[in-house]
Amino acid sequence: MKPRTAIALTFVLLLFPMLTFSQTADQLARAKVLFDQGLANYERKQYDAAIANYTEYLKIRPNEPAAWFNRGLARYYKTLASPSEAGYRQAAADVSQAIKFDARQASYWHTRGGIYSQLMAVDFVPSRDRAIADYTEAIRLDPKYAPAFRERGVVYERVSRYREALADLNTAIRLDPQNATAHYTRAKVYGTQKNYAAARRDAETAIRLFPNYEVAKIYLDYINNEERKASGVAQKPQPTRTAPTSPRPTPAATRPPAATAKLPAEATSAAEAFQLASAAEAARNHRQTVAHASRVLELLPMAGPTQPRDDLMLSVFMGALEMRARAYSALGDNARSDADYERAAKATMDATVRYMNAATAALDRDTGTSGAGLIMSSVESGKAVIYCTSGLETAKEWVDTVDRTRPNVRIDAFKAVLTMAGVREICVQAHIMYAGDQAGQAILQIGNRAKYYSDALETLRKAIAMMPNYVAIYKERAKIHRRFGRADLAAADEQKVRELEAAKNRPN
Repeated sequence: MKPRTAIALTFVLLLFPMLTFSQTADQLARAKVLFDQGLANYERKQYDAAIANYTEYLKIRPNEPAAWFNRGLARYYKTLASPSEAGYRQAAADVSQAIKFDARQASYWHTRGGIYSQLMAVDFVPSRDRAIADYTEAIRLDPKYAPAFRERGVVYERVSRYREALADLNTAIRLDPQNATAHYTRAKVYGTQKNYAAARRDAETAIRLFPNYEVAKIYLDYINNEERKASGVAQKPQPTRTAPTSPRPTPAATRPPAATAKLPAEATSAAEAFQLASAAEAARNHRQTVAHASRVLELLPMAGPTQPRDDLMLSVFMGALEMRARAYSALGDNARSDADYERAAKATMDATVRYMNAATAALDRDTGTSGAGLIMSSVESGKAVIYCTSGLETAKEWVDTVDRTRPNVRIDAFKAVLTMAGVREICVQAHIMYAGDQAGQAILQIGNRAKYYSDALETLRKAIAMMPNYVAIYKERAKIHRRFGRADLAAADEQKVRELEAAKNRPN
């Protein structure tokens, strides 16, 4: 079985659930047929058919957790093959229903954690926290559940919480020594600690367990090179020594070369190509990074020059461009590097504007008093903030790259700085919109009123950090202060607005 950082569950719950007596005999017989058909279709990887079977089953027995879970699994694996935010959200909703009816099953929590780990590409922090919480609950329910330790360790490694990652991965390997993913992920943790011998052992074990583990092969090559460089430095005679020691072969010199990595054209999905590009970048193999990142861009279905057909893949699109831009820069191809940075920045601005327009449309469509439009607007403006913030970091990286590699080429520096300014201003506007939506939710009495006030102010604080003299920020903050009864703070912001406008109109 191919290892992956997502969960890999077998389709459990083979026994048909105990029947109640609230349905007719015909209904019960029909339900059993549907349940069995769903299981058979799932095993044949006919996920649409399995989803349809369990949908019909739930019309007869809507409170059966096994059916909700099974439909969620089918939706999850269908979406893994063709990623979409909507698919993952539907799968998470089904598994949540299973948990609602039976919260004692560790596999339910583990599965939902795996779905949230995929959604980290959309809303990194919330989905990260939900994934960790679900894996933690699975472990509480079953302290010997190796997959939950493994997957929680994978998430911890992704967010650079290496101490926690190492603890989880050690436990996962103790409980299941044959899992290649756990060994590969632990190799990466050891690599960050420069413990090259341990990293090499784990990478080699991962490849032995799964001979076609391409990213592990690339990472092993990187570790070999790093270890060889470190050994070379360690073996140089020091100036204070009178005589060198006898030369001894380093471990790297006695090992066979790493297996040949997969060619870019052999990657069959954008996700696989992205993983290979990331591994090549970690190994500082710039030409391979360019090749694999280019393959990502070839495989991504696009709705436009800067818009993937599925918004879930926007992070993949931007990430591939950024990796390729860095690799081109390292190879001295400044023109291609700048083109990729510029395209990534354009994708950010286009996405931010798209989400802001969707937020406005959600408010315009809401003619009732339910507040549904405001909630949807907050979701869309929140996405605008996530992507513009990421894009601003990319634009800053471009400026820094030009400053470092071409300090005297003013035209290139001017282009990068001008692009960064454009991303920053759109990002400030997104923050203003999102803060207004956050404050507006207090009117609906959703949760803690003070929390919404605090969240809105924090969003505007970030906007001020980006552009301290942007008048619209202080206008919005004054409105929010008045809405929450802080006339003194509102007056201070209104005074700030007058000062900024006067300075703008003052002749030079």
